[in-house]
Amino acid sequence: MSTASVNQRQARATAGFTRWRVLVAAAISFGVGALAGCSPSRSDAGAGEGTSGAAVADRTIEAVLEDSTNAWLERPGVTGTALGRCDGAPCIVVYVVDDRAGDRFPDHVEGHPIDVRVSGRIRALDRDSS
Repeated sequence: MSTASVNQRQARATAGFTRWRVLVAAAISFGVGALAGCSPSRSDAGAGEGTSGAAVADRTIEAVLEDSTNAWLERPGVTGTALGRCDGAPCIVVYVVDDRAGDRFPDHVEGHPIDVRVSGRIRALDRDSS
């Protein structure tokens, strides 16, 4: 097998793993979100962003999530991101291993609310175990 085909297989495997992480995070978001709702807010009221503590959003929540996810996943303790619902409105959900990792996120990013949820460690199941 040539080096080029090995590299292509590795690139496809990496892309598949990244899609898997996003899908798992989305599934957890909807499941946990339906049961738990939004976590208590870390208030930054008075930060000059209006009465709700949020600036007016210039970009869609999907664009902000897409542009932010890779950087957030590189942070220690972050296990995933997803779109969710908080108090009936769209929000960005960030999954973390424990509360300490969640303390490093603001209440809002580019005017969109962030809800940090503790998921614990997430790992892939062994395919042979099914």
